[in-house]
Amino acid sequence: MDTRTEGRHLLAEYRGCDAQLLDNRELIEDLMQRAVLAAGAHIVQSVFHQFSPQGVSGVVVVQESHISIHTWPELGYAAVDFYTCGDADPTRAHAVLARGLHATDGELILVHRGDMQGRMRVNRAGWSEDAQVIGAACSRQTVLPDPTHYFMVAGDAEGPTPLNAFDHALLDAGVGDTNLVRLSSILPPGTQPMSARPLPGGAMVPIAYAEMTSSNPGEEISAAVALALPMDDTLPGLIMEHHAAAPLAEVEATVRQMAIAGMEHRGRAIKDVLVRGATHIVEEHGSAFAAVVLWRND
Repeated sequence: MDTRTEGRHLLAEYRGCDAQLLDNRELIEDLMQRAVLAAGAHIVQSVFHQFSPQGVSGVVVVQESHISIHTWPELGYAAVDFYTCGDADPTRAHAVLARGLHATDGELILVHRGDMQGRMRVNRAGWSEDAQVIGAACSRQTVLPDPTHYFMVAGDAEGPTPLNAFDHALLDAGVGDTNLVRLSSILPPGTQPMSARPLPGGAMVPIAYAEMTSSNPGEEISAAVALALPMDDTLPGLIMEHHAAAPLAEVEATVRQMAIAGMEHRGRAIKDVLVRGATHIVEEHGSAFAAVVLWRND
């Protein structure tokens, strides 16, 4: 029996909204209906209620499921819930709602639902008007699912230009045909090790990396990453990066101590510190690269 519905459930929190708009039932209902149409859904019925002294709640039932809203004008806050099956795209509804409510920032959670034999997958993202990511912050192309595994890679190479050298080093490490999304160096709790694997071409890959590129012939350059694993696997691990015009052993020793110091500052007992690095003697333009790749192994 096929129990998949391919449902997508978008939960949105909007802050900094126009208080007067949030307290206007007719305007809220109109905005919600426009959001539904932008998403490609089909309206069945709308029910909205004006509260006293303030606030609006409402739901638009659509052929694909529903979209609902609750507003708190006194806080400039609105909570929206959009569940849809089929081809309707809830992120397009978000684009209309965020602009229409004059929201300045908020949070999006996109839950992929419908596989009764498997797991719900949750994508989470913050966004802000200043960052100009309204309408894209929770799309499947830009929000990365929580990783389940990690592996470490390293590479080095020459190139006809510094950028080519860096690109060649990425290829040598096995990540050159992907879109790297650089991380702020935290390993999520419970993330498990896995062997390095070929990555899909063009994939969005969360990665913490160190790199050094030089155009000084004869120079020895090195880059290394250290991954400190906590004794308590319910706590986050820590990734540190370091590069220098120095031998690899020196760079690896430094980055290891950086990871240890970072964990000590957090008060976390360390189970292990893993280090991976690369070194290169520059001929014309050279690059050294090392990284921790985070991956979801569904």
